[in-house]
Amino acid sequence: CKYTRPVGTGVPCPGDGQNPCAGELVEKQSKTGRVFYACNQWPKCNYALWDRPIPRECPDCKSPFLIEKVSQKGTMIRCPKKGCGYKENQE
Repeated sequence: CKYTRPVGTGVPCPGDGQNPCAGELVEKQSKTGRVFYACNQWPKCNYALWDRPIPRECPDCKSPFLIEKVSQKGTMIRCPKKGCGYKENQE
């Protein structure tokens, strides 16, 4: 079976900034098996990101969600908006 139903994240899609989107970010898999998160309204909206979105508002810039970045140093939660420097270490 090549089709798998996308897993919802509960995070609304921000669109491209100019045009808000009515979609939701869902977990998908690339052809190579890597997990990414994209809008379920594709091809109308092509918003996508590699880091897992978390349905929590940024306390600094009020962005509707934060992203979880996993690295060798550990897990960090940060704001996806450029210019906002909000970061928090996760244990």
